[in-house]
This record gives sequence, structure tokens and C-alpha cells, in this order.
Amino acid sequence: GYTPDAAAQREEAVSVAFSPRRCLFDKQHFKTIDQNLSYMWKTYNFFVPDREYCTNVEGLLEHLWTKCTDDACCLFCNRRFPDGASTRRHMLDKAHTRIGTEARTRRGNLDDLGSQDLEAELEEFYDFTGSTREITERITDPQQRLASIFRFFDEDRDGFLSYEELAELWRATKKE
Repeated sequence: GYTPDAAAQREEAVSVAFSPRRCLFDKQHFKTIDQNLSYMWKTYNFFVPDREYCTNVEGLLEHLWTKCTDDACCLFCNRRFPDGASTRRHMLDKAHTRIGTEARTRRGNLDDLGSQDLEAELEEFYDFTGSTREITERITDPQQRLASIFRFFDEDRDGFLSYEELAELWRATKKE
């Protein structure tokens, strides 16, 4: 007979290769990484934190794919599961479809060592040494440059600049 667990096991048995254009949480595949990230944001509230400092988005996505597929570990709470399908089911059920930086114990207390491990996992994909201006100067494509600046000031990640966010952007352009 058909059971959801049996279906999940069959689905997991068919190994899907990593692609930075494939959604981390379902089987959707896109033409570009940006389309994939946009879909994951709209559908699952997933985003790359501090994207303007992320120097290797493709590598970060591959790391996250490996973590939740091969390592069967939740991206948010770092909890381990028997397989990738169980991990994804947990992430969807608990709305853990985002990158976690604070680990918790089974009782829900903050786990400082686990939190340090989570942050250390992400270090190789980020470079926080440069300012926003330095980063945007390295980006040569005007659309990517504008998108990077926009993401930096869009604090609530809703795809729009509120009056306060726009005012902050304006203040930043006036500084010399």
C-alpha cells in the first residue's frame, strides 16, 4: 500500500544531483540562481543572510544541499535525521527553511558551542572585511551592483524599501 513514509523513501532513493539552480526544499529547478533564490524566498522564506558579503553563493547553496541531503541535518536547528527526506519534512513542518546561526539543545536552551559550529560552517562563504562601498566597487555589472545595494538596505527582506530604509540609503549616499 501507499504510505507517505514509503513514498518519501522512494523519492529519496532516486538521488538528485546538486545544482545551484535547484530549490533546497522541493524539486523545482530554475534557469538562474537568482530565480531559484527568489522562489525559495517567496515560497519558503529562505534567504542568504548578509548576501552582499557572501562571496560564494553557489558554494553556500552546495554546502546547504549537502547538509540537508547527505548529512540529513536541519539547516536551522542542526538536528540530525535518518535521511534527507525526513530532514526536509522536518524543515517544512517546523518552518526551519532558513539558515540557522543559533543552535539549541533538545530542551530548547541556547547551545553556545553548537552556535559557534553553525557560524564556523558559513565562514568560508563570507567576507565581512569590506564595506558596502568596497563590495559594490568590485561588482562591475550595474544591475548586480544596484541589487547588492538594495538588498543591503532592505532590512525586512520584503523586496521593497520602506520610508525608513530609503531614508537610511539616502543618508548613506550623502556621507563622504
